[in-house]
Amino acid sequence: MLELPLERQSKASLTPGQYGLPKFISLAEAARIGGLSAGHLRTLVREGHLRGEKIGRNWVTTTEAVNEYLKLGVKPGPKRKRKSAR
Repeated sequence: MLELPLERQSKASLTPGQYGLPKFISLAEAARIGGLSAGHLRTLVREGHLRGEKIGRNWVTTTEAVNEYLKLGVKPGPKRKRKSAR
């Protein structure tokens, strides 16, 4: 089998961990790891508090990024009370 140089290989043929590529996980999986909701993690990524990105329509991060965020000891604040709609 002929091995193409890295610059000529398609991205689809690269696997996580190969050539130092990170292993991405979904925010749903990150939520299970960190005990936070996927929606909250999505907000953290958008605001720059958690490393991650949107690939297509899916938000992804890495296990390492989640663990780094959890080490900071930041806890979500109390939810705001909604005004009753009358």
